[in-house]
Amino acid sequence: MYKKCFELTKTKTPESAKDKPMKSVAEAMKGANAVQSFDSVLRNAKNLSFLRMGDGELRFLLESQDGTRSDDDYPINSQSSLSSGVKGAAANRVSDYKRVLKAYECCDFLDLHLHVPFVRDHLELLKWNRRNDGWQSEGAHDSRILPRWFLTHFHDYVVDHNCLFCAGEAPLQKALLQDPEYKQYAMKIWPEKYQADFLSLPNFGRNLSRDYDEMLQSIASAIQQNNYDTVFVGASGLAKPLCVELSEKYSVKALDIGSVLRAMTYSATAGDATWPANHNPFYFSVPLPVYMKATQKAYSHLEPYELIAKANAQLCFDLMHGESGQTFRTSASKSLTANQKNLKVFKENYFYYIEKLLPEFKGYDKVEAQVVDLHWWLKLKGFTRLIPLPYRMSLLLDQVKRLLRR
Repeated sequence: MYKKCFELTKTKTPESAKDKPMKSVAEAMKGANAVQSFDSVLRNAKNLSFLRMGDGELRFLLESQDGTRSDDDYPINSQSSLSSGVKGAAANRVSDYKRVLKAYECCDFLDLHLHVPFVRDHLELLKWNRRNDGWQSEGAHDSRILPRWFLTHFHDYVVDHNCLFCAGEAPLQKALLQDPEYKQYAMKIWPEKYQADFLSLPNFGRNLSRDYDEMLQSIASAIQQNNYDTVFVGASGLAKPLCVELSEKYSVKALDIGSVLRAMTYSATAGDATWPANHNPFYFSVPLPVYMKATQKAYSHLEPYELIAKANAQLCFDLMHGESGQTFRTSASKSLTANQKNLKVFKENYFYYIEKLLPEFKGYDKVEAQVVDLHWWLKLKGFTRLIPLPYRMSLLLDQVKRLLRR
């Protein structure tokens, strides 16, 4: 049934990339060559739309298709807590179903993310009419193209291509690049001289469905004013129709980058959100003082307790990441990789957190609750030994208060 849905061996080169013909992903994208082949296609295309099909997107499409999805089941989170999170692709509303599906059908290049078990097991249930003259992945070996491409090819690409980033982390990336210390950690991805600008999502991406037209218009205006040839969009499910529209109407290469910018900024939270993201890709780590300085600059509207919540998420992420290029599920206990390197990074950042960051916000509303939240998380994950004695006593006191409230 899978092959019946997708005639992968009959894919053709889009008109926009005929300068560098490519018969099919199956023939040209084998193993390590997949990323190089993609880079060649991207460089030679005048306009191109690149989309990804993750498990969250596919679940959204299937539930909307079957009429079982309700927006009420996927509330957009607003809690600053390590135990809270967004359930699925909450940025997608049921009303977005048709335009998201149409984008998948029409895009030039589709990464089906067939390394994800849910996608492999459920993709055949999707009712759609995918074009047969575009590129798309056919297995795990040629999936996750974009995260690998950023790690190996973006450094050279951004030197001679005029790029625009539009994502929740765009203002954070802009602020980080103004810090020489950050650039030392990011030098394998960001060259000394680059051509890139950064555009924030409307209302920091808090309601992408409502703000879709505004988002499209702001990107279009930026393209027309600055002649960008490549646009990287991180806007959850709404990035799909955005990329297709931008490519077709403004002759640019528009790429749905998902959470890549979180990896480039070493951010455990999405945009200005104050709770951990569902998953976190990892390229390199950034010291907490550098990250928080940029965060305060990029998201100046955040309250002190929200900044502490972001710092909490960063400290937790310090104990999760492993090899560069991997992605980690925030809620999965197996993501915790408390090796000597991670513990060293955590201890250095935690010292800054206790000695510098907390005194700066001492006495502000809800800050103390955030500190307790971090230490509860550490205790529940088996890291009580990392908590100083005074804060262990605070946990005991908090536990007594909870018992008395019952």
